[in-house]
Amino acid sequence: MNDPALHGFDEFYGYVSMVHAHNFYPEFMIHNGKRIPLRNEFIDEFKGTEKGIEGAGIAKEKIDYAPQFIRDEMMKFIDTHHQKP
Repeated sequence: MNDPALHGFDEFYGYVSMVHAHNFYPEFMIHNGKRIPLRNEFIDEFKGTEKGIEGAGIAKEKIDYAPQFIRDEMMKFIDTHHQKP
């Protein structure tokens, strides 16, 4: 996994690969280097890794919408750090 913390980010929530980022209902998100599982259910033949690419699964039951989670984490960060430069 390409860890944003190794590239100067203090806080990160999101995707770490282009294939994973094309999925609005992924199996997981990355928060500060850790995989956070989501509740989306996947078509068995596409669950896990497709051709060795992590996060390439296709959801059959779409529950957790990744852009909303990214927005929520962004707002938490702003609320917590709004008085700091």
